[in-house]
Amino acid sequence: MGGATAPTTGDGGATGTGGSTGAGGSSAALTPADIVPDLDGLYWEASASGNATLSTNNYPFSESTGCPNATASSWDQKGEIKDKTLTAKGTTGTQYTVNFEVRGVVGTRCYTGGTPAVANMTPSDSGPNNTWYVGGRQANDSIWNTYELHVSPAVTGEANVYFFNGFPNTGGWCEKEATYEVKYSASFKVLGGGTMKFTVHDSNCNAKQNCGSNDKATTCEAPRKIDLSGMSPAATITQPVTNSVGGKTYYPQWLYFDVKSVTSP
Repeated sequence: MGGATAPTTGDGGATGTGGSTGAGGSSAALTPADIVPDLDGLYWEASASGNATLSTNNYPFSESTGCPNATASSWDQKGEIKDKTLTAKGTTGTQYTVNFEVRGVVGTRCYTGGTPAVANMTPSDSGPNNTWYVGGRQANDSIWNTYELHVSPAVTGEANVYFFNGFPNTGGWCEKEATYEVKYSASFKVLGGGTMKFTVHDSNCNAKQNCGSNDKATTCEAPRKIDLSGMSPAATITQPVTNSVGGKTYYPQWLYFDVKSVTSP
């Protein structure tokens, strides 16, 4: 998968490759580098940090001592929230559609009030899942972490929030004690000059490690290696990705993005 060790960052772990930032011309002439250069080749990691109390196969996810706002009355304010904000290039106010593919390994999460990419999805333990979820919000004030995209300003008639790890609210999938492979293509709309805020929110500052599909395991027995062949730019991360915090090694969740095309009406 390449040689360089994956970066560990404190803002959600997102790093990306750049490109040209020209506005582009007609729809046919647009390239990802014209509009979303920082999204094409983005490596987004929910990096281990802090000293939160751990349970089996979890890892600490807090930039401060303890877990911030642990007693807050609103779930939206509890725990650790790590943001990475990218800005769309192009002509200010012009609408662009970003078509991308994402692959990686994430914890499960349920959302409500929006639309899943696959209705009545049956998740796979061993293969890739399409967990794209459009609109809505987190369900049930769960302690499992989110993967969110907030687009601002909102494009008329479109959702302004999307989720990357939406699992079905059946069969215990909302809070599995394991992580799973994701691989899918999706799209969203953004205005030139607008922002794309990528957020990981974990209300109890404990994230599930990449330890395989055995949700009864007591050790991190089978970290997944995700097939990234064909992704462009080619990923240069060493798998399984590891973080070292406080002398301990953890296997974090992560996503990698390949923007296939950008179009505009």
